[in-house]
Amino acid sequence: MSMTGCVLDQDRQSLTSVFEGCDSCHAIEPRFKSNAPVLDGLPERYLEEQMHNFASGMRGAESSDQFTHTMINQLQALEPGQFRSLARDYARKRDYFSFVTVDGDSSRGEPLFQENCRGCHISPVGRLFTGSPPVTQLGGPYIVAQLRAFAADQRSFTEENSHKLKMAQLSKQLSQQDILDVTAFIKSRFADNHPRLLLQ
Repeated sequence: MSMTGCVLDQDRQSLTSVFEGCDSCHAIEPRFKSNAPVLDGLPERYLEEQMHNFASGMRGAESSDQFTHTMINQLQALEPGQFRSLARDYARKRDYFSFVTVDGDSSRGEPLFQENCRGCHISPVGRLFTGSPPVTQLGGPYIVAQLRAFAADQRSFTEENSHKLKMAQLSKQLSQQDILDVTAFIKSRFADNHPRLLLQ
């Protein structure tokens, strides 16, 4: 085997080990229970960007969660090219819809969602233009935690744009009940489009 072949083999083995580490929290059936989202099927562009955000300390640095800080340390030990490989691997997986919801008023949350969320997070054109993730497949508690983090300026970006700034500003305008209501609507409205295969 050539020297180049050996290096590529080592890189693949290293990346497999990293991927298994990520899956310990982010898999459909993780080894460790946390509020981490299932990454399967999320957009490659979005996943790679979030890895950079965590590694740079723009996201997660103020978290009290031990798993978040473990992830930050692991990401900081990787090369940027490995971010892209990990993101591609997760993006190629079949997407997973979490049915886990929160206690909110979905009827009150519907107009909030339609006015503030749909354009960037549902519309294919809007998602392509803004780079926004398909939040409908994420678990309710995770959505709530992220809206609260945006409102508390605990989520920032290595690459700012008007859409991300709008997300942060909008989160500050939502009350705690608004956050629960819009999340409850998201989980009730889009659940019918997905079979209940694994986690409930």
